[in-house]
Amino acid sequence: MPLPLPIRIICSEPKRAYETLKEAGISVALSDVFAITLDNQPGRAADAITIFSEAQIGITYLYSFLLGNKGILIFRTDNPDRAREVIILNNLSFVAEKDLSTLI
Repeated sequence: MPLPLPIRIICSEPKRAYETLKEAGISVALSDVFAITLDNQPGRAADAITIFSEAQIGITYLYSFLLGNKGILIFRTDNPDRAREVIILNNLSFVAEKDLSTLI
């Protein structure tokens, strides 16, 4: 029997989703991720990833998509404190958890 694969969910109410899944008997964990917005132009995602790579920050996983006319990168790193610094130092457009639902 194959092992179950992890399923990652990005949602507007992560704590509620966590509790609902847990109550249903599903093994669940919350992970901190970063979300940044980018101009919808070729190469912008690569530019952002390069910034983190040059700062020697590993990206554990990443999701990218377009929402409206903006590119969105949602990612987890191996060094969240340094990632926060890099976002600020490079003037990347960070999206706070409370503001994610306003992007829709």
